[in-house]
Amino acid sequence: MAPQPATWLFDAGEQRPKVLGVMLFSGLCALGSSWAAWGIWHNMGLSAADGNQLRPWPERLAMAALVAGLGWTFLVAMLVYLRCYVSRIFAVDSETIELRLLWPGRAVQVAARDGAQTQAHAGQYHARMTVSVSAPWMALRLPGRRLPLIIDEQGSWNPAVPRPRWLQ
Repeated sequence: MAPQPATWLFDAGEQRPKVLGVMLFSGLCALGSSWAAWGIWHNMGLSAADGNQLRPWPERLAMAALVAGLGWTFLVAMLVYLRCYVSRIFAVDSETIELRLLWPGRAVQVAARDGAQTQAHAGQYHARMTVSVSAPWMALRLPGRRLPLIIDEQGSWNPAVPRPRWLQ
């Protein structure tokens, strides 16, 4: 007898390409900051206003490292985010769900008895006395995992399947 396909509970939907777009942008920022750092290393101090002489190498190295570090920090942060962002949730059986992460090929199976804890976040940013951002999300803490998984509540839950109580 062939195994039954898992029933989907949650799909991040149109949020998935947005996160991947920011990931691509962070990669471009890392490349751009590296290119800028290379230019700083080779040219810092060569303008007429600076005396047409290269600055001392420790000064150029510090400035180049600062510029490159900003872009690469953004990229590393996005890579960590991809390892935490839940793209889809499937019901494997009545007690177990499978969380598919945005990081390629990563899936985590969680049973109700595993002791996972959830915490809802409003995800609102208030600017000038009004809500300018409303991006609710849920943190799912799993035992043995340092960072929580992130479930973007702007995705869609399957209305035909009841949500597990411990995921509410």
